[in-house]
Parts: sequence; C-alpha cells; structure tokens
Amino acid sequence: QFLLANKHLRKLDEQRNECLAANTAARKRLKQLRNDIAEGSGDRSKYAEYVSIETKEMTAIRNHSSELKRKFETAKSAIGQFQPDIERFISQFVSPSERP
Repeated sequence: QFLLANKHLRKLDEQRNECLAANTAARKRLKQLRNDIAEGSGDRSKYAEYVSIETKEMTAIRNHSSELKRKFETAKSAIGQFQPDIERFISQFVSPSERP
C-alpha cells in the first residue's frame, strides 16, 4: 500500500502540472475573450457560445483539480500510516552514516 501510494504521488505531480498548464491557457483565453467582448471585437453572435465553451473547460479543470487533491490526501494518509514502520526499519537496519 505504501509503494502504491508513492507511485500515485508521482503520477499526481505530473497531472498537477498538466492542470496548472491547462488553467494558465484557459485564463489567457478568458482574458482575450473578455477583452474582445469589451471592445466588441470578433464574431458577436458567437460570444455566448465561446463563454459556454470556456465555462465547461474551467469546470472540467476545477473538477480534475478537486479529484487530484482527493487522491493526494488519500496517498498522503497511506504514507503517513506507514511512516512509523519505515522509521523503525531505518533505525534498525540502516547504519547512521547511511541515513538521509
């Protein structure tokens, strides 16, 4: 269970970075859309469609971020559960000079 939790944490870090990149890109698109609407630029008849698309995208990013947070907390809890056993193992079987 500890090894599985550790593996999940590595994957979560990759997904977190993807979420951050998607969030940054979405923010840039929203800023541009906001500017276009304020200035009356672009195809006005499609503003509602563009807003709907961006809202769905942001909702998907937010939901994925929430799921990542839940998985992180689960993995963190599993690792914390085994921490005393790991420390005991290290103190018994790893020489002080080799300890981190």
